[in-house]
Parts: sequence; C-alpha cells; structure tokens
Amino acid sequence: MGLTGGRTINSEAAAVSTGDRSAAYALLSQGAIWSEHELFWRVAPTQQHAGERLHELIAARARIELDVEAVIADGTMVIAAERLWSDDAPVDIAPRRSTTVYLVEQGQVRGITRVLSAEQREALMARAMIGPWRCGAFTRFEADGTYARFLSLEDLRSGRSYDSGTYDVEGGAITTVSGEDSQVCEAGQRARFSWDVIDADSFAVAATETDCPRFARIAHMSIIFRRLHEE
Repeated sequence: MGLTGGRTINSEAAAVSTGDRSAAYALLSQGAIWSEHELFWRVAPTQQHAGERLHELIAARARIELDVEAVIADGTMVIAAERLWSDDAPVDIAPRRSTTVYLVEQGQVRGITRVLSAEQREALMARAMIGPWRCGAFTRFEADGTYARFLSLEDLRSGRSYDSGTYDVEGGAITTVSGEDSQVCEAGQRARFSWDVIDADSFAVAATETDCPRFARIAHMSIIFRRLHEE
C-alpha cells in the first residue's frame, strides 16, 4: 500500500514536470484539497481549484523533484521533501524547498499541503516588503535594507521622513536599527518584531525585544501594515 502512495505522488510530480495537464488532473480525486504556505496560507478546497493550481504550475513550466521521507497510515499519507523550479520563482531562492504532505486514496491524490522552508519564507518576506506601506503613518522599505517612516502621504512623496534606519529579515523576525536622524529612537537602538503575513497586501508585526522606550511601550501589540499601491 505504501508503494502505491509513493508511486502516485511521483506520477503527479512527473505529470506536472512534463506539462501533462490531463494526467496531472486525472490523478486528483473529486474532493481534492490543495493547501500551500509560502508567506500565508492558501487553500483550494475543490478538485477544480486544485486543478487550476496545477495548471498554474504547468504554465510556469514547473519542475518538481521529491524525496519520499515517510509513508504512513497504511500508505494513505506520504511526506516528501520537495524542490520546485518554475518561471515565477525568484532566482535567488530557486528551487523552492518545502515539506509536502500528500493524502492518497485509491491511486489518486485527495490532499496536498505544501509548506515552504522557513529560510525561504524569510527570503520571500524580505522581497515582498520592498515598497511603501500604510500603518497609521507611512513606511517605505528599500531593497538595500533601509527604511524610512513618514507622517503623511505628502511627506512620503517628498521624502521628508521622521524616522529611518536599517532592517533585516532573519531568524523568524524583522530587526530594525534606528538611524542618526530618527525622531522615534536613539541612533543604534534596535527593535525585534515577530511577523505574520495576512495576505498578499498586508502583514502584522509585534515588538518582542527592544532597547527603544517608544517600542517598549507597545511591546507585543499587533500592528498591521497594508500595502500602498499608489503614492
């Protein structure tokens, strides 16, 4: 039974990798559920929607390699270390590495749960943060690892900031270091924030460690950033 589960997921990976849409879709059961966690959870609760996700991967010329790590529950659950290359994957984190759990029933896949590695989630988060955000005031994160905060949209447009410094995404947290012209913290003061992505355009942070009194007053309070699409 275990070999059946392993063969099924290898056939699914081969169908996606060779662009065989019909074979990939045929291996999904009627009640197939696709769940994915890159920066946030996405769930496709029907065969049609799970099939659409497979089609997206095939359209992006995805190639999947996997190593079966465990086959349990009489062969109906297969846990695999998966590597995925595709046209839509950032070059600096290719391949995407994930732990994927497949549920298999009668030679078909009825559930796929893919969780990207923590290191690669951090790399995606650092990339996704770049640009302007609204959180009461306005914050812009730059690709060079600097940030600036602004009181108004007009200040953002003119570049007149009241706080700036550097930031880093590592170890499951966002760490900021205040710059010389910060009006929030003294230069060099650090703040460490836990982060949780809500959806493609919003994420929440909470200060967990800091030597800046301003941030200490709001420690562990959830602060939501929403992407600013137009400046």
